[in-house]
Amino acid sequence: MKAPLTLALAYLLLLGAWSIGNPPGAAPDEFAHYLRALGAGRGELVLDDKPEPLTGPAAAETNLQWQRKQSRLVEVPDGLNPERFNCDRRGMVRAWQCPTVDTEAIDDAETTWVGTYPPYLYAPPGWAVNRFDAAVAALLAGRLVSMALTAGLIAGAIFMVDDRRRRWISHLGLIVAITPMVVFVGSSLTPNGPEIAAGLCFLAACLRLVREDAGRASTRWAWILAGTSALVLAAARDLGPVWVALAGLMVLGLAGFRRVLSAMRSGGVPAVVGASLGVVGLALALWWQLQHQVSPGLDIGRTLGYFGESLNTTKEVARQEIAVFGALAVVLPGWVYLIWGLLLAAVGVGALIAGTLRERLILGLGALGLVLVPAGVDMLQRINDFGVQGRHVMAYTVGVPLLAGEILRRHAGSLDWLKRLRPTLLLSVTVGLLLGFCWYRNMAFYMAGPGDPIPFWRAAAEQPPFGWPILGLAVALSMALFVTYGVLASRPTTDRQLKPSSDSNSSRSAVTAK
Repeated sequence: MKAPLTLALAYLLLLGAWSIGNPPGAAPDEFAHYLRALGAGRGELVLDDKPEPLTGPAAAETNLQWQRKQSRLVEVPDGLNPERFNCDRRGMVRAWQCPTVDTEAIDDAETTWVGTYPPYLYAPPGWAVNRFDAAVAALLAGRLVSMALTAGLIAGAIFMVDDRRRRWISHLGLIVAITPMVVFVGSSLTPNGPEIAAGLCFLAACLRLVREDAGRASTRWAWILAGTSALVLAAARDLGPVWVALAGLMVLGLAGFRRVLSAMRSGGVPAVVGASLGVVGLALALWWQLQHQVSPGLDIGRTLGYFGESLNTTKEVARQEIAVFGALAVVLPGWVYLIWGLLLAAVGVGALIAGTLRERLILGLGALGLVLVPAGVDMLQRINDFGVQGRHVMAYTVGVPLLAGEILRRHAGSLDWLKRLRPTLLLSVTVGLLLGFCWYRNMAFYMAGPGDPIPFWRAAAEQPPFGWPILGLAVALSMALFVTYGVLASRPTTDRQLKPSSDSNSSRSAVTAK
């Protein structure tokens, strides 16, 4: 089995175990996203019915007033009301044992506070939601559809960064970029998951297009994936076009204008198709912003005044980008953040050491964005008394380690000393263990409580679909696939593996030289 396919299967199994095992409502704003998907899945892309204005003390709260402006009413059929999802918000324990809600006592219309969000990524999972007549089953179906989109984009990124001649190093940046938080968000019913995965895939495809040794076959696929992921990224959420632009600037800075222009000129029909998909995504995003999204207004002086406070939030944002699950309630032991932070630092510092002056400059600017981009988003959101969360900016931040990994791949020939250490094997084993541990701790939090993480299946009287043994087996198999990938990727590349000439110009050169 090829190494990239093994890695893609590892993430797919893990995403599936998260989607099915995580209790209903144990993802950020899942109640509201479920309702938005419920409406979008039956063609209600624009929701016109607004809830009653706030009165009393709540009317004085700026954040509640802004939330109310974005809220819309969604008609809920019998059996599909998501009130059961809310029962874990207090005790955070045994969420699968929530009592069944008496749907006859619930209003036919429910309020979603994401009613003005772009509807495009709600429609596919919403279609699945509307195929069921029970809320929990409908939620899980919607999760799985959204997860499948995330998994497909991650798989696309895996194949785009792959370099058969330098496989021992080509995936390093991508693996550390896919943090436990990426997997958690990608398994939930929210546009955030596909948005983050699209950010990865778009940048990976663009970097593939500007490689000097990119072959025709891989370039054709890179154009299609770049266009598809740009479409998803731009249309996912309000800042989608910003993430597309920042990723484009990274590639332009790394490769230079001439190389980018050369790739576009030689792209042919696939380039036209890819560019057209990207333009469609940007047009959809712009149309929604102008026609349907409510605006909070902008006070430049007040916004800039928040800079110091917003800058101080970036440390917490960085922790959330690694792993803080649920409604920011499931915090992991400090050593998890330390190890993953060291992995990110190792890839970044290695790229700075190995890279050219130009590459160091672009990577340094990208790393500066890890601080300034979250701070900037936080400044804008403080106008309405909201703050930034890690998942809000991860469509950009996951691209920085990916960029560092590409720089390392470029200079693999001068890193023989590193190759002898088998870094991909060490990294994949470490990452597999950490991802498995994070899944376990999240499930233990909800099933057994936030204290001592006893084997949670002993405390859980109710089982999720397929049961904990099957889900645990899926996670264990995923961890085993990470190890398998590390072994396969660390093997020396043979001439036979490089022989297919239709895929790479460099492959043809290698065979001819032989």
